[in-house]
Order: sequence, then C-alpha cells, then structure tokens
Amino acid sequence: MTWNIFHEQVFPIRHKLYRFALRITGSVHEAEDVVQEV
Repeated sequence: MTWNIFHEQVFPIRHKLYRFALRITGSVHEAEDVVQEV
C-alpha cells in the first residue's frame, strides 16, 4: 500500500478503527497498540 492510498482510504477512518479496536479489546492501551499497527 502506498502512502497516498493509505492517506486517502485509511487515515480518514482512523477514529472509527480506534473505537472498533477499543470495543473488541476492552482496553485503551490495547486499542492504541492495534491502531498503531495499521
């Protein structure tokens, strides 16, 4: 994935990804780790 594709497709939904990860993990720290990997 190029930076341009990432910036256009993933970056705008980063908050949704974080909330989803938080719901799944139940932990702020784990959710931050998950989203950081994206």
